[in-house]
Order: sequence, then C-alpha cells, then structure tokens
Amino acid sequence: MAELAGPRLQDALATCGASLQTDRPDIQGQRLVEVVTWLLAVPVATALIDDTPLPDLAPDNVQLWIGDEPPEGNGLKLLAPRTAHEAHLDAHLAPLIAAVNAATKRPAKALWRAAKDRQDGAIAWVAEISNQRERAFTLLEDKAQVRLLDLGTHEMLLHVREGCCLYYRTPANVKCFTCPLLDDEERRRLSGAT
Repeated sequence: MAELAGPRLQDALATCGASLQTDRPDIQGQRLVEVVTWLLAVPVATALIDDTPLPDLAPDNVQLWIGDEPPEGNGLKLLAPRTAHEAHLDAHLAPLIAAVNAATKRPAKALWRAAKDRQDGAIAWVAEISNQRERAFTLLEDKAQVRLLDLGTHEMLLHVREGCCLYYRTPANVKCFTCPLLDDEERRRLSGAT
C-alpha cells in the first residue's frame, strides 16, 4: 500500500481516470479510494456475512493491483492465508486517503465517506448474491441505509450511499444505482424494470 500511496499514485490515478474517461483529479482520486476499499471490503464482508474468521488484511499480508489484467484475475492477493481479529482497512486507507487528498484536493472527509459507502455496499452486495439479506440488515442496522427495492418482477437489496461518487460528472453522465441523488423510480428505470 505504501507504493500505491507513494510512487505508484499518479499511475493509479491515471488508470482510474481512464476507466471513467475523465482527467478530473477529484474523480480519479474518488475512484481510486473506492476501488481499493472495494478490493479490501469484499473479503471482509464475505467473512461477516458467513460468520467466519476475518482474513488478515494487515498491510504486510496484502498485495493490491490497480489496472487491467490483475495477476490471477484478482486485484487483491493475500500473501498468507491467515485470519485476524480486525480487518485492518484503516491501515491501508489512511495513507492512501492522505495521498489522494494531497494530490487531487478531493476532501479527505468525502474520501472517508466513500470508503465507508464501499464497505457498507460490499456487505449488501455479498448478502444479496449469497441470499443472506437478513444478515446485511443485522450488520448495517443504524449504520447505513439498506432496504429492499421492488423492481416489479423481484426485489433486490439496495444500499444507498451517504455521499456522491461524482461519476455522473464524467462523459458517461450517468448516476450510479446507489446514488443518494436518485429516487426509486429513477433506479427502476436504470435497472430496466420500468
């Protein structure tokens, strides 16, 4: 992570910007923090949903890949299959958020909010795909906005972000499905349900 928050930062920001076709540093930084958080949060969310030991995500046990074609098809590699008592996400995110804030001027508060949104979103996503929705409601109670969204043919678990990711300010000009700026009718339209 030290390399990502240091010498690899500009390359990682450019990669994230290219993925969204934007040269705006604030959006590149937002995307980088969200991608890294997602890579770290999914294995933690899986352990929480399945009620199994947390993977050891200590910085000395993790390799992260930002870019096309990550080794072994995954942007996160655990160097040893250890378990831990805590997730260590802040140990990764604090130096990255500080570096992204300095490089892009995206406020640290917004980046931390994005990291929380991705962690909460990972729990909701893992719960949805593993058919354990109630577990997400339990884990996120009083912590995040999670509810069922009726799409007409079925319901899906929806996590609504606390903060905007800014992706609608890219050339695609589309708000993400979990955007706090959308209402449920707009979500249904985005999903093709209406």
